Amino acid sequence: GDKPDWLEVAPVQGKVGKGEEGEIELTVQVDGGIGGNASTLSPDGKLDTILVMSIAGSGDKFISITGQYAFSCFGLTPDQICDRRPQSQGRREALEGLYATRPAAASVEGGVGEEAALVRVELEVGGKGEGVRCVLSPRPAEETSAASSSHSAAAVAAAPDSQGLVPIVPVELQNLVTHIRRSPGGLGSPGLFISACYPDPGTITAARSAMDSDEPLPAAITAVDASLVLLMFLTSMPEPLLPKQVADVCSLCVPDSLASLDLLRNSMTKTSYATFLYLMKFFRDSLKKENRRTNGLSVEVLSATLASVFLTYEIASAGPMSKEGTLGYNDIINRRSDFVRGFLENVL
Repeated sequence: GDKPDWLEVAPVQGKVGKGEEGEIELTVQVDGGIGGNASTLSPDGKLDTILVMSIAGSGDKFISITGQYAFSCFGLTPDQICDRRPQSQGRREALEGLYATRPAAASVEGGVGEEAALVRVELEVGGKGEGVRCVLSPRPAEETSAASSSHSAAAVAAAPDSQGLVPIVPVELQNLVTHIRRSPGGLGSPGLFISACYPDPGTITAARSAMDSDEPLPAAITAVDASLVLLMFLTSMPEPLLPKQVADVCSLCVPDSLASLDLLRNSMTKTSYATFLYLMKFFRDSLKKENRRTNGLSVEVLSATLASVFLTYEIASAGPMSKEGTLGYNDIINRRSDFVRGFLENVL
């Protein structure tokens, strides 16, 4: 019969002889990722269902199952995270204060470049019904901050040497990003985002617990381990962060910078759009010359890695047609990588 997708029953039918015993195993499992059920649970996390066990010659037996799922930001979209734990200035300021009490990691040799010191990315939020737009501001950081304070709709994504958190983007995600920036080695850590050694379950649990409780991640979690937790967080979403419209366009071509921004603005929610721009600014910082010298990243490798996270849509076996002929699987994969690469090189 019908049962919730978080519950597995085995076996669902069978025979037990007179005077004999049989076992029925009930398993409760909450999963994230594509096809996962974490995003379908009620906001209060309550698990509640009644199973009906029919026994031949003995009528029906009713089995009540109740439980409580501990809320987690993993397995949810940015909008769902903000709906369940609304953004607030108090949350951001509290987390900033906790990180401020911890010593910042030593700067990577070469320090923050002149461009990083003078340029900020502004995520400007329009009025009701309007979207978010990304603006590069060449003004000094102090001037940018003053301007944003006079415009209540502006949300400033801080430069690499600043620890300020921004509105709209889930605080849980910014907590993780802040930890990576401030950890020893920071964005210059060898193996960042591409290490083949995944963190152990204890590290993942500790990072997840800190994100869910607005506590700084434990200092023992390295920047590399935290960067892999970030990729796990992004792939745990019930749907890719970038909409299917992007994958459809990439089956035919790679739009230019302005067309790419228009495509995202018109097909993403305000929260998801701001989250993507915030992340791409962060990933772009990891490709700065002083960081690339030690972290081993290249724009080609990072673009391919992020495309496999942001655009995990199935590719049809028979691709669409273009003037050049049928596009193969590898062509579409490369176009998806090139779309992401545009945000690492040109858009932000």
